Amino acid sequence: MQVEATVPDSRALALQELAEQLGLSKSQVIDDPPEPNDALKAALTGAG
Repeated sequence: MQVEATVPDSRALALQELAEQLGLSKSQVIDDPPEPNDALKAALTGAG
């Protein structure tokens, strides 16, 4: 199944940074996100 997502410009940089930290492409983060762990939760909330 293909899912299309539009990421607002205000969140595009955060998505790119998260993808780079996880070693994934932006599409992988949106389409097949990894299981949440402490590092991912910190990245998503801006903590740490």
